[in-house]
Amino acid sequence: MVKKINLLFAYTLIITTIFAMPLAYGKTINNVNIKDTNKTNVTKIKDDVVKPMQFGMAIVTAPSGLNVRTGPGTNYPIKGAYPYHTILNITGFAEEDSNGTLWYPVEDLDKTLSGWVDGDYIEMIGD
Repeated sequence: MVKKINLLFAYTLIITTIFAMPLAYGKTINNVNIKDTNKTNVTKIKDDVVKPMQFGMAIVTAPSGLNVRTGPGTNYPIKGAYPYHTILNITGFAEEDSNGTLWYPVEDLDKTLSGWVDGDYIEMIGD
């Protein structure tokens, strides 16, 4: 009986170690330490340049709607606007402006309007 308990303990310890190691040391994907990221995914690009990105979907959280611009910043012209709760596809890498605001390239589900939106007024949805 003691041997069975010791064997069970050993198996449990091995399995726990295998699954806990990536959490303790940070899992890496494409040479990027996922533990060091916060909410946005990070993709490593040549020459160690790291850019935030969030491919997937988001929803507009600004009650009055959200301007869509031709580029990542308020200095770019407005192309149109998305109403509150519009579902968006994020289509590429986010860009940070001089104020530290993340701008996301997006398009609506109907693909009728695409451009850049201020990340402060969208919320990521799904996985």
